Amino acid sequence: IYTLSLHDALPIYSADMIIPNIFTPNGDGKNDLFVIKGLTSYPGSQLLIFNRWGNEVYKSDDYQNNWDGSGLAEGTYYYVLNRREPGSNNITPFKGWVFLKRSK
Repeated sequence: IYTLSLHDALPIYSADMIIPNIFTPNGDGKNDLFVIKGLTSYPGSQLLIFNRWGNEVYKSDDYQNNWDGSGLAEGTYYYVLNRREPGSNNITPFKGWVFLKRSK
């Protein structure tokens, strides 16, 4: 079994979308939200966040780049982004992990 470390960190890129693998909701006004660049072109996209035990800890059926990790501890979380393709009901899934870092 391969274990990911922060040294393996690479954001996921789509032609017009960037999913970060770290965000820092520590109240400093920088990188406090999990922002997927380019997602506004895909309205109605669903975001699911899971903890390391596979429990769902966040869900949005129309994600607006507003998840701040409220109530969650610093650590690695896993996401499933079900991107709704414009003009259709087709869904393109993206899966990966994101590190939530609280300390400044």
